[in-house]
Amino acid sequence: MWDGVTYVEPSRRPIIHEGTDPARLVVTNTGPGVVELFVWATAAFDSPPGVAGPGIRMRLPPGNTRSVSGPMIGAGFADDQSENIRRVPFAAIAWRVVG
Repeated sequence: MWDGVTYVEPSRRPIIHEGTDPARLVVTNTGPGVVELFVWATAAFDSPPGVAGPGIRMRLPPGNTRSVSGPMIGAGFADDQSENIRRVPFAAIAWRVVG
């Protein structure tokens, strides 16, 4: 059912999709930490020099699922973990390409 599964921690920010055309992904955070999704309007190899930041940042708490679309999509461990969520230094995500 899933196209990919990986872990996210403070020193690891995986790119889960990179291509010339936008893809639509459904991403689930299995926890236990909070994850941020990053979406760039262009893939890194198409970006002009000096353009490095994502255009969209989306918070993904544990147990939540989001749909994102873009030519380059990454994930990272959120810098500001919610107080009501146990402070742990990692999370796991799974994603499915739906279009």
